[in-house]
Amino acid sequence: MQLLATIAVCGWLGYKVDQWLGLKYPIFMLCLGLAGFAGTIYQVYKSINRE
Repeated sequence: MQLLATIAVCGWLGYKVDQWLGLKYPIFMLCLGLAGFAGTIYQVYKSINRE
């Protein structure tokens, strides 16, 4: 659940930045959403290799 929340929060923050800047294309939503996804993949990788 924490992994999905991280991606959702990053995407939401990107959406808000896009709105604040008045951008028509959601570039920050995509970039921050992908950054959140990459972060969750890294956390899963770390937890798997810790054992």
